[in-house]
Amino acid sequence: MAIKIKSHEHEVFKKNFLKSVVCQIKVQPIFRIASELPAQFQEKIRKNYPAVQEEKAVQVEVRGPETQQRSLGSTWRFRSEDGSWAVTLDSAFIAFETKTYESFTDFRSRFEEVCDVYVTTYEPSQPERIGLRYINVIRPINVRMLKDWTSWVRPELMGLIATDQVEEPIIHDFKELRTLQNPGFMTVRHGLIADQDKSRVYLLDVDRYIQGAKSQQEPAVLLGKFNEDCYNFYRWAIGQEAVKWMRGGA
Repeated sequence: MAIKIKSHEHEVFKKNFLKSVVCQIKVQPIFRIASELPAQFQEKIRKNYPAVQEEKAVQVEVRGPETQQRSLGSTWRFRSEDGSWAVTLDSAFIAFETKTYESFTDFRSRFEEVCDVYVTTYEPSQPERIGLRYINVIRPINVRMLKDWTSWVRPELMGLIATDQVEEPIIHDFKELRTLQNPGFMTVRHGLIADQDKSRVYLLDVDRYIQGAKSQQEPAVLLGKFNEDCYNFYRWAIGQEAVKWMRGGA
């Protein structure tokens, strides 16, 4: 069953609730990435992503009284100078992330530049999974009771905590919905959580992807479709006060 998503005209907002936007393409493992320094890849993206960090994955095997560690290779992270943009290179995927998202056009353009370098350097197999994920943290302003959060988040999403049936204080209420879409899938993780400062926020994590079956469409075309679906679902999910805030309201 697919989520019925009403189409919304795209609007460029002055502010947003985005914590992170991530695009990832998974492929069959390329052992060369795990076993050698990605010098050629780094040289071609170094101007925009000069900071480098290596992360080594280790598998621990327990055999009776002894434990053995087996290296699974390295994952490389390349970041912009201010740390707001990141490229992750792994033997089984490439990912692109930003914490300062402004527009899909800008995001896709930057990602395509990185992907071109990835493809020419490593010649990966046909993608096994292509995904685009928007992670929003909604923090209602001047609202204390959860039943009044419905001007920021649709009551259909909030469910029971948006009614009088559950008494305050409510600390945590998290859900996951996974559906078939055309093409691929959509997973929506959402709910009330405690932020790092212990205040209550509403997490809205929308993940649109295709996996398994080989797609006849180019990744750029799929990402455009995924962005449209994520945006339309997001616009359905938020309330009028959230829209006012994004347009620059207090």
